Amino acid sequence: CGRFDMALEWSNKEIDLCQSNQHIALGSAYERKGGIFHYTNKPMEALEFLFKAESEYLKSGTIESVSNLANLYSSIGSCYAQMADKRCINYLQKSIDVSEGHFGKSGYNLALRYKNLGMAYMYVCKEYRQSLLPLEQAANLYKESDSLTDVIDVFRLIVEASHKAGYFRETIEKLSLLPPDEKNQEMTYALMQDVQNCANCLELIKEFRQY
Repeated sequence: CGRFDMALEWSNKEIDLCQSNQHIALGSAYERKGGIFHYTNKPMEALEFLFKAESEYLKSGTIESVSNLANLYSSIGSCYAQMADKRCINYLQKSIDVSEGHFGKSGYNLALRYKNLGMAYMYVCKEYRQSLLPLEQAANLYKESDSLTDVIDVFRLIVEASHKAGYFRETIEKLSLLPPDEKNQEMTYALMQDVQNCANCLELIKEFRQY
């Protein structure tokens, strides 16, 4: 509680100092204050300051502000997701659109944005089939970044979404694309434990283990 109060105190001082300064500095100060509330599980309070940050960034119109908007929209989407509010989809997609427009269609951060969008479709909207496309995109981007741990993490989400959507064979086929070294065999075996409860897929598991 003491650290939270201290963080808010310094955040308020930063905002006061920025009031007569550039829009982007004030936007960053608002974003940081919103982040404090978000970190402490107060999404409604966080959104108040995140939207103030958006207003300042849009007024600035600089390349730096566009870059900041990608992270900001991700934070807004995360706050809405925390409240199980389907408006999270719009902001998580805006985060992707801004990121791709500014940084291109590759990179670790973009993979994370797609993963967050897929998780929002799955856990907030319960749209399991809709979640698969962004999750698959996230897995591909993580592969490009040589981040195997993150690929495995997303594959677990794909297994879960596929289970709930009624897709089984496609999931097994995707898992079989992992490189067959010892470490990955252990990881894929663990993944298969998640799949074993899926209806009508025991034979598919047997086929995969023969791969």
